[in-house]
Amino acid sequence: MAHNDRVTGALWLLEALTAAPEQRIDAAYAKQTLACTDEELDGYLSLLSTLADRTGGGRTIAYRDGSALVLEGNAACMKPLRLTAGEGMALAHVLSSLNLDHNLADRLERALLVPGSGNASTNTKPLLANTRSFGTCYQQLSEALTDGVRCRITYRAQTEREPTVRTIDPLSIETSDDNAYLLAWNVEKHATRRYRLDRVSAVELTDDSVERHQVIPDTVASSLSTTGTTATVECSVDSDAPTRWLGIRRVEQMPGADARQRIMVQVSTPAWLFDEVLAAGGDLVIVAPAELRGQFIAYVQKLRDTR
Repeated sequence: MAHNDRVTGALWLLEALTAAPEQRIDAAYAKQTLACTDEELDGYLSLLSTLADRTGGGRTIAYRDGSALVLEGNAACMKPLRLTAGEGMALAHVLSSLNLDHNLADRLERALLVPGSGNASTNTKPLLANTRSFGTCYQQLSEALTDGVRCRITYRAQTEREPTVRTIDPLSIETSDDNAYLLAWNVEKHATRRYRLDRVSAVELTDDSVERHQVIPDTVASSLSTTGTTATVECSVDSDAPTRWLGIRRVEQMPGADARQRIMVQVSTPAWLFDEVLAAGGDLVIVAPAELRGQFIAYVQKLRDTR
């Protein structure tokens, strides 16, 4: 296939995916419209996955999901990004302190802030893109997976102050509602590990090929059940936040007329839970353990001090 034809086909696919609901289209439809083979269609997806925003660091990820084609990443679809809880608090403070036209301030809040994080109505549906991040090294890791190459990755876990280097054999890339992960064999640990892609800051390909390992990949939810800390939180029964959580162990309805519930959830990184509490605007409360409540207070104080 000529290069110009490949680019033309990829551009049509980019336009179709961008316009489609949830950026998903049927693979058979794309194949028929483009009059291409499965191999050529995969070539279009690979070409789209090379797109990157060199200024902002956003990337494009185009891939097959069963019978569908999916487009993700910030370099392709022109959508606003969800702010972190700390950024949302800072923006809410700035908007409230500026003498902006009321309609302008309202539009900014509805477009950028999670309901409850500022002055936006809690009944307003936020105009936010998916918060999942594939980081800046997705393309290199994807190529390493395809070619079967052992890598050295620079990675900082939530509990580490500085990143360290791990030698790994990449196994697969998987996603949850909030994050993307690399499942890999850690050569030094002789065990499988899961790495959040947005915490990988560098990838170095070695001259070695991956070795075959007897690995039974677990899911993010099952990994949380064995490695996470159990936290108990309380929220209203109609809260949207828990519907996205993977580590829920038990849900109990609370007596009374307030329609509240208590949820036991496995938490691997406390900062994730703290951001969920802040984004809920007072509806979500940490009940136990006590040390986690203390950590949350310190987390909020640090956000206020850096504002």
